[in-house]
Amino acid sequence: MTKYEYKTIKENSHILEVKKSKFIAHGFCVNEALDCKRIISKIKKKYHDAKHNVYAFVLLDGTVRSSDDKEPSGTAGIQVLNAINNNNLKNTMIIVTRYFGGILLGTGGLSRAYYSSADLLIKNSEIIEKFISEVINMEFDYKDYNKILNSRLFDVNISSVKFFEKVRVEFKVKKNEIEEFNSKLKNIIN
Repeated sequence: MTKYEYKTIKENSHILEVKKSKFIAHGFCVNEALDCKRIISKIKKKYHDAKHNVYAFVLLDGTVRSSDDKEPSGTAGIQVLNAINNNNLKNTMIIVTRYFGGILLGTGGLSRAYYSSADLLIKNSEIIEKFISEVINMEFDYKDYNKILNSRLFDVNISSVKFFEKVRVEFKVKKNEIEEFNSKLKNIIN
């Protein structure tokens, strides 16, 4: 992996049962803290009768959060976070909902159960490799725009095109390919 690539997971869930307690893990690919907030709210609403909805997330921008959600400190959220970090994932959030089964697990057992729940979710998820991209906005004459479309010299995503007096194009380019993209674009237009 280069500094312009990262791994995350496809949305998934996994259930682990430990001494009659049920741990329901949900994994998500997220882009910002606001996404996480919405997902947490949705899961808490869905599992409103559960005692705990523990979560952790790691974002590309360096934001890292975890919550024990009333479990003993250090037994839950940090364990979910450790599973995310040990699998080198970014832009990833995992929420583990716990239904108490009547048997106390102790702090060690609780820590192992939360870590295992998150780790098994990851191991049973599709891992997605993503690239860090940058959006580049440019304007072209119609003839140049047609040259670009017909060139097929570079593999970029055209995320938006607007036709006015000139053509406004929004390209989504992998960050490690921006220099090459600019060079090829110059050659096509000249």
